[in-house]
Amino acid sequence: MKKLLQFALLLLALPLAAAVFDLGPTLFNRRAGIWKTTGKELAPLSGGILKYLDSNETGMRGASNNNHQLYFYGQKADEVNLSFREGQLKQLTLFIYNRGDSGVLSEKNFQAILREVNAKIAPLVEGITPEYQNARVGERAKILAKAWYGKDFDLVLRWSSSEYIALDLYPPGASPDSVRQGIQSGGAEKAPDHSPRLDEAGNKFLLVPMIDQGKKEYALAAAIARVMRYYGSSVDLHVIAQLLQSDTRFGTDPFYAARALSSARGKLKIRLDDLVHPKIFENESECNRMLADYNQFARKQKSRTIRLETFARGFDDNRVVDYIRLFESLDPGIYVLARQRDHDIRKFEKYVREYIDRGAPLLWLTVTLPRMPGNDEATLQAYSRIISGYNPKTGDIIYTDSRGVEHEKKIMPLREAWAITALLVRIEPR
Repeated sequence: MKKLLQFALLLLALPLAAAVFDLGPTLFNRRAGIWKTTGKELAPLSGGILKYLDSNETGMRGASNNNHQLYFYGQKADEVNLSFREGQLKQLTLFIYNRGDSGVLSEKNFQAILREVNAKIAPLVEGITPEYQNARVGERAKILAKAWYGKDFDLVLRWSSSEYIALDLYPPGASPDSVRQGIQSGGAEKAPDHSPRLDEAGNKFLLVPMIDQGKKEYALAAAIARVMRYYGSSVDLHVIAQLLQSDTRFGTDPFYAARALSSARGKLKIRLDDLVHPKIFENESECNRMLADYNQFARKQKSRTIRLETFARGFDDNRVVDYIRLFESLDPGIYVLARQRDHDIRKFEKYVREYIDRGAPLLWLTVTLPRMPGNDEATLQAYSRIISGYNPKTGDIIYTDSRGVEHEKKIMPLREAWAITALLVRIEPR
């Protein structure tokens, strides 16, 4: 009995075998038949790796982790994204490697993987002459590509050194004319499905393509890529993450990101404008104005008042305010009340209604205090989202986070949404 128990404990201690899904023989070998593949067929074939991204089942995603492993003809891969139209596959992007999931590679190792991918592709494109392409998105973001246009599919291999190696698969003739054209916002007349919808609760909202950022701290890159895909671009979050120099663990420096995105407006064919930008997180006079309102409410509630000087050090030009510690010291309930006295809340509400009514989602950068809903940490939490709608009667804000199907349509009262607003940005085609 003792030996049997020891054997059982040994079995429990063994690591479980990862589910394996090789897209090469499962999908690519179907050639032209791949375009009849459905998501309902792929879900069980993938062993649970592939999950739907949205409730309309127009997208799926799968990623390698401790329990699942993607392959491409025996070569390990990091992530795959699939799009469907009327239930059937219409496009696939397979990341053999990306920095966000696998870390930084040396140039030697990166080139070794690239050679191996080319060898795996060779039988699929035999007899087809590749077209070499390139596009520079920003100072540190250059895309190189090879495209094969065949009778069964268009296949594009694109890469950017030490950032990603990706395979894009399209029906024959359906790929962008070039990678340069593919990353640009469509600029074409909006399709009917860009008109706001109404649900049973009276919420007016837009359908913004979902991207799941996974475990990567790529929220800003994902939100920007989603808005651009809404306007017809094929850009993905890894291209934007490289442009913004996003860190997979610590996210994106918003000041660098603003400069990088602004400098890339021409190449991406977008218009970019800050609509609402509260200065309370960076400007002493604006922060003091908010604190005056905060302290009025704090005294009424017999709560502790807060002085900016407590968090400042130095003098004159050398004076520095620790805004992070300051905001972490605030009572979230009192803070929400204080923010309502800011007249910009009306501007915020006006812009949300105006842009949603004309079919334009808005990039929304938020900062939540400790103990606010959605923040269980003891520190400030910054996150990039998309405002995709509002309720005309209640004023509630409809928003979406880049984390999959459960986050495609979320609701927040206007007063709470304004309280966490750090920046509201419009991104539209030029």
